[in-house]
Amino acid sequence: MSAVIRMSKLAFKHLTLPLMILVAVLLHSQRGVDAQQSGLDAYRQKGYTVNSRIPIYSQVIEFSYPRGFKSAHEHESRDNYIHEWIPEGETLSDWSRMITLTGIRGLSSDPNMTPEQLLSQIASGFKRACPSTFAAKILSRLPISGHNALSAVVGCGSVNSGTARSAIAILIAIQGSSDYYTIQLAERSAPLNRAPKLEGPSWNTKINQLKPIKLCKITANESWPYPSCMD
Repeated sequence: MSAVIRMSKLAFKHLTLPLMILVAVLLHSQRGVDAQQSGLDAYRQKGYTVNSRIPIYSQVIEFSYPRGFKSAHEHESRDNYIHEWIPEGETLSDWSRMITLTGIRGLSSDPNMTPEQLLSQIASGFKRACPSTFAAKILSRLPISGHNALSAVVGCGSVNSGTARSAIAILIAIQGSSDYYTIQLAERSAPLNRAPKLEGPSWNTKINQLKPIKLCKITANESWPYPSCMD
């Protein structure tokens, strides 16, 4: 079982739907870690928290990732997008915290898919990795730019990814105009012989670290920093 919390695959019409992956094999195809990423990283190295705006399929998604994080992996296919950030000094094979942004093209057109269903499928991937130490909890609805969104926290007391560790992830599923998006904030620590405790107010505090979160339409001939997406 790998270290990286990502999404497993589910056949959906003609799509390959990323749901939850616990594997370490990554396709190192960089799409946009260019001038935008270099500029943002320069600010973060000075101690700032900077908003990221990334065009993914039909919309631009904006969120904040905290100081001390670096872009570690980005890959886009016809139907799926993934971008991962980890703390400076850590690697994709050995990390303590990870922020993952995903996009699933065209999924919003499925009338049977809801943020609840998507989070349930992601949680099922966690449960398969740690059936005896699994825990999950719905946190709240948080409409984002007029779109349905739902947050949850899931965890494993012990996942064997070469070295046994516990893993907890805050998940946000957003139903965009045409596509679905998820933001995951995962943390790993020493293994437990029980399911992790998910009670307490700290989860919403962690979600606030990612705000503001919003979706904007893509405007023709507009590039980063996407001024039409700025308040």
